[in-house]
Amino acid sequence: MVNKKGGVRKRVSKKKEVIESPKMKMRHKQSWAIIGILFLLSLMTIISLQEKEMSLTGNAVQTVGFMKAGEILTFQIQGVSGLNDATATFSQEARNIVIKFEENNNIPFEQDFYSKFTISSSNEVKIKSLQLTLVLEQRKLDQIPMSRNDIQLFQNGQPVNTVMTKIDGNRLFYTATVTSFGDFVIGKEEGIEKPVMKKVEIEQSNDVASSSPSATEPEEQLPSVIEETVIIGKAIEEPIVAKEKSGFLAWLKGLFN
Repeated sequence: MVNKKGGVRKRVSKKKEVIESPKMKMRHKQSWAIIGILFLLSLMTIISLQEKEMSLTGNAVQTVGFMKAGEILTFQIQGVSGLNDATATFSQEARNIVIKFEENNNIPFEQDFYSKFTISSSNEVKIKSLQLTLVLEQRKLDQIPMSRNDIQLFQNGQPVNTVMTKIDGNRLFYTATVTSFGDFVIGKEEGIEKPVMKKVEIEQSNDVASSSPSATEPEEQLPSVIEETVIIGKAIEEPIVAKEKSGFLAWLKGLFN
């Protein structure tokens, strides 16, 4: 374009407008739709793999972001047979701690058991204690078979104090507190006597002691034997002394005579 007054030419550039055709718009929409579908499929695949891994191995992971010393954290446990929840007490300030519960059927245990599992942590030192809540199904106990009074938690082969707290229909509730992690078994070990058995043994021993005559006769006869011994001893000593006195007097009389 030429400006006659100034004699200066100015070029005026025109912007070209890009006009998308309906086909191009459709292709763009299809591309975004395909990307969204691929993203959803990837997310669903990851979730399904995690669920499959949990169902096959039976494990649960609890991540602790931040806890102060002395604080208590209670969390649910899913995927491990017999475990319902746990309450952790922290002895030190803790950050980003992972507590893992995993079923482990390779733990050696010779007697009947309900389940076996391993508890581990990325920083076990900062956890003072862990109170476990066990929830057992009566039907499974009947199939093993095990009695509700035989339930015992074992840690690395050693019994842990296990207390029944509640019975709710077919479910039995127990609690046990541990101060360290390792291999655990919910089961029964032969050789652990129940309080009832100990009571029966005590009652039998009392009956035997009361029915035996030899246990009481020596105590009753002992004082009489001692008394007889003393009396006999005096009776023996007195004649000897009397004879000695009578012999001495006779000797004196013989001198004067």
